[in-house]
Amino acid sequence: SNLRSSLKSRPESVRTSLLLARAHEINGSLELAEDRYAAAYRFSKYSPQIGIAYAQFFLRHDELKRANDVLEKILDGSPNNVSALKMMANIKLSEQNWAAAEDLAEKIRKIDEKDTVALQITGAALAGLQNSSESESTFEKAYEETPKAGTAMANLVKSYMQNGKIEKAESFLNSVLATSKDNYQAKVFLAQINFTKGKADDAIKLLNEAVSEHPKLSPGYIMLAKYYAGTKQVPEAENILKAGLKEEPEDFNLNISLAALYEGAGKLAEAKAIYKDMLKTRPNSEIVVNNLASLIAEDPKDEDELRYAYSLAKRFRSSKVPFFKDTLGWVHYRLGEYDAAIPLLQDAVLDVPDMPVLRYHLGMTFKASGNNDDAKTELERAISLAVKHPFPQEDEAKKALNELNASEPKTQ
Repeated sequence: SNLRSSLKSRPESVRTSLLLARAHEINGSLELAEDRYAAAYRFSKYSPQIGIAYAQFFLRHDELKRANDVLEKILDGSPNNVSALKMMANIKLSEQNWAAAEDLAEKIRKIDEKDTVALQITGAALAGLQNSSESESTFEKAYEETPKAGTAMANLVKSYMQNGKIEKAESFLNSVLATSKDNYQAKVFLAQINFTKGKADDAIKLLNEAVSEHPKLSPGYIMLAKYYAGTKQVPEAENILKAGLKEEPEDFNLNISLAALYEGAGKLAEAKAIYKDMLKTRPNSEIVVNNLASLIAEDPKDEDELRYAYSLAKRFRSSKVPFFKDTLGWVHYRLGEYDAAIPLLQDAVLDVPDMPVLRYHLGMTFKASGNNDDAKTELERAISLAVKHPFPQEDEAKKALNELNASEPKTQ
């Protein structure tokens, strides 16, 4: 390929190594991708910027420890690299290592005392340590320092809500709106509180104001659509999402929401069309790739379409996300490749044992491969889980189980 020949002619090309790494990552060849990211970091003479790209690769695949190792190397050479410190702090928060996250936030504040991200990290760490009052006051301080920053307001409102202080959150948001009557985020948060309190009319009024005043922003449209879809008003949900897309045709969240709405309404062709359009501008989006491949696997037009789904989903072979592995496994099942499907579907079920559709996929694959005992076990489990978690293929699961039971030799 051109990338490989470029690498041979200029073996120390950082950019070429990064491009090849990303290509391998997209194709699901994670070991090759890791090798090229490591090479790019080495060729760059351990540039912090390239090191951060390398660490981000590990984060995308839930390899927190390995990402942390790369960040430690960056910080050995550049101890004041704020980007690396923030990434490491977020890893510590993910690992619930609250004290370490707080220490890193303190380092960031020493480098730049005006950095409010450090305050957000401190607030999250204190919340993790169950120090709710200090956490709250830290978020309040962050908001006071940057009242126009959306993250500061969001974290403060979430802090109030998590501490059961709904009235305080409501009062705070009303005070914001008293001085800034078209504050979009305050209206959206207040609408969320009103929905929680059963005041749907007040919430809808606020959201309609928000989308009218700020038509290019998506959260208001999405919250309205979610309410309408949840109250079985699908045409209204569709109309509000389309209104948002008229303003911002390529908005990721609006497109995903409309595709999900179509899926739920059984309009699979419309959902597929949205995902295919999204892939043109976001070919590396794993969510879009997974959703499209999964939809095709559930309702394939023909083998060519299934082969297309495989070309999309093959990158998930080494994924740590169970739903991505399930998608690839189900594509293999549809192609009649049961031996390739079973390990992927088993991994997905091990990771999320109480998801009936995953059990259904594994059971159907066991049935197709002639392993009737394991097929029965998985299908029975899927059907029993469906009592609490209904899934669209429940009737197919029951039919398959009946076929298995009918095929058993009758005991005399």
